[in-house]
Amino acid sequence: MTTTTRYASVLHGPAAILVVFALLLLAGCQALPSRPMASFDEIVQMSKDGRSGAEIIAVLEQRRLPPHLSGSQLGRLKEQGVPDEVLDYLMATHTNNVRYQTRLDAEPYWWYHPFYYRPHQVIVVERPRR
Repeated sequence: MTTTTRYASVLHGPAAILVVFALLLLAGCQALPSRPMASFDEIVQMSKDGRSGAEIIAVLEQRRLPPHLSGSQLGRLKEQGVPDEVLDYLMATHTNNVRYQTRLDAEPYWWYHPFYYRPHQVIVVERPRR
């Protein structure tokens, strides 16, 4: 009588293939280079070099923007000759980033689930009686 030992595999078949694929995908994502951050000095220099607003925006779309943007910074950029369309782009991008971050903070982590539906909350505010 011969005894054979079988080792039970936790993952086998399609599940093992899926795990290996997921690990390879994660390893590949780690190797992606991050985009360099644009500085306000570079934006001013591009405008002084005579680049149009569309050219500057095309460069900015390929780079990360500074995380904080204040009105005084926009004013300084305007004084240094940055075109209005670039200033509008910077403000719109900053506003969209703030909206996105606010949504992430306000919603649960699974807000992006495609099959999840939650009716909008309605806030009722009573008007003071006269």
